[in-house]
Amino acid sequence: MFFVSTGSLLWVLCRGVLKIKGGFKMVKFNAIAAAALLAVSGTAFADGSLGMLDETGSNFSDMASGGFSDNWTFSLATLSDVEGGGYFSKRVAGVGVALWMGGAPTGMEDGNIKDGFSFMGLAAGSYSLVFGGFSAGAGTYGGNVFATPVPEPETYAMMLAGLAAVGFLARRRRNG
Repeated sequence: MFFVSTGSLLWVLCRGVLKIKGGFKMVKFNAIAAAALLAVSGTAFADGSLGMLDETGSNFSDMASGGFSDNWTFSLATLSDVEGGGYFSKRVAGVGVALWMGGAPTGMEDGNIKDGFSFMGLAAGSYSLVFGGFSAGAGTYGGNVFATPVPEPETYAMMLAGLAAVGFLARRRRNG
């Protein structure tokens, strides 16, 4: 997954080096064509809020042109798994998503929103989903994201205690 920025695009165009899946490939660019591409592409940044996420979910969508990186903030009330999926139009080369907390990346990311994404075991708090990609002309992307509360260990302990009590009472009735 990668996020395109004007700076990194300029570096790639000026150096003529393109990183491809762990290796580097030398490519030749015409300096005038590179300057024209930079002038046309630009980098778009948008921010939005998904609010407090729960099981009902929240929708996100935006228009994209050139390199883009959009920040969608959300909050969790309790320990939760966050999942979602999305789409992007034909002109968009791909959309990846990364999870951020407190203005810093968590290292959790997914390279394609079309096949869905999930971030498991997130504590209560404020987060951001950062969507990034590249669009050759005007394009769109969007989708839905939702949070599923994860039962805490105390919940399982109480459930087991209740099951044990019911089993004890059933055995006592049978014997008594």
